[in-house]
Amino acid sequence: MTCVVALGNDILGDDAVGLIAARQLKQRFGDVEFIEAGGQGFELLDRIARCDRLLLLDSIVTGKRQPGTVVQLSREHFTKLGIGSPHRAGLPELLAVAEQLAINLPIELSILAMEVENPFDFRESLSPAVEKALPEFVQKASEILHRWRQPALPPLP
Repeated sequence: MTCVVALGNDILGDDAVGLIAARQLKQRFGDVEFIEAGGQGFELLDRIARCDRLLLLDSIVTGKRQPGTVVQLSREHFTKLGIGSPHRAGLPELLAVAEQLAINLPIELSILAMEVENPFDFRESLSPAVEKALPEFVQKASEILHRWRQPALPPLP
């Protein structure tokens, strides 16, 4: 099963970009399970354990890119654990715990994130830069989902 997990909060402006993108994608991909989550954490383990392919959509703040820049990441980007919070586990902690507990993780994992400037503003709209980049974000997510629909090529003899 292919799953899309959209992280974010509808009332925190740019933090909602993953949710908004997933809602647009849901109209095009009826055979994909869409999961909206207010945050990353161990509560997602049950849901993603049954996914063969997982696309995670989220906002990201690095300060290294212009707001609206779309970045594709993979599991390898999250191999080193960071300092966690007692109240919330991030993707690195989630992956590490799943491996330690021998919980099946998706065979394919792709993270698509959009750089935002401030995901903490209380508003129900995206900033102009993020709004402008939303179609590119949705398009890149669509390309990943379409690629996963393609049958695998048989091995060469």
